[in-house]
Amino acid sequence: MSNLKNELCALAGEVSAADLAELFMSPYSHKNLLLLATEEEGPAMWMVNRSDIYTPVLSHLAEHSIKGIASRAHEKLNLRKNPPVDLPTPLAPEKIDFEGVHNHEIEEILGHPQVEARLILEISHSPNADHRASAALSLCRRLLEFPYSEEEFQKVISRFSDMLVNDTSDYVRSYSSRVPNLSTDTVIQALKVESNPQVQARLLQHPSLPIEEIERNLMNLEALTPFSQTVVSIDKRLSAATRNQLLKEDATPVMAAKFHEFILSES
Repeated sequence: MSNLKNELCALAGEVSAADLAELFMSPYSHKNLLLLATEEEGPAMWMVNRSDIYTPVLSHLAEHSIKGIASRAHEKLNLRKNPPVDLPTPLAPEKIDFEGVHNHEIEEILGHPQVEARLILEISHSPNADHRASAALSLCRRLLEFPYSEEEFQKVISRFSDMLVNDTSDYVRSYSSRVPNLSTDTVIQALKVESNPQVQARLLQHPSLPIEEIERNLMNLEALTPFSQTVVSIDKRLSAATRNQLLKEDATPVMAAKFHEFILSES
């Protein structure tokens, strides 16, 4: 087991902090594998400071061996359970002039934790892809960190469900794929048509995607990038039979194979 752990840590050290962190953003990430692979501060710091991090991932990081990471994760978990009530009033312009507005003004509007749903919706229609991506990230944080009215945000979630499939910007679809309240049907539809490797990987991490759909995608390994295959290998819901089968496949990436071996060794 110690040899396997050493191999995993060596493989993790060959990947950039951002890419390694991206592998573990699924709420179904295997906890012990996550904690082992992110022992170095870089990847864990990248994860814990993201505003679109799912709560189960934060819970794993709250057990991190680096005290600063664990403390930050605990802090964010506590804020999600007990959101602050003394925040300044969010900016609420009547209308946004996308031709004259500066990017920092958009960020100031969207950066408030309690930004109004109507403003996220309006900015999602901006011709500027950076604005639309920022709106997606703002929506993620709003839904993850503060109580909200489903009725109030229904139109916004519907808008980003459409953007996930139809927006021409890979960047926008990538951020839209993190919106936690997307339906299973929406995520499956997006996965069927998505060609961008990063967006594909993020869709495979979505909380609404059933494990049965993931295993169906694994029947066609050639359609999945090595990064996506590695993302899937981290999913704790994957059956032992599927893992053993994937270990026999030549197309399985080295890191994914080691992740499968680690999780099987813990079963």
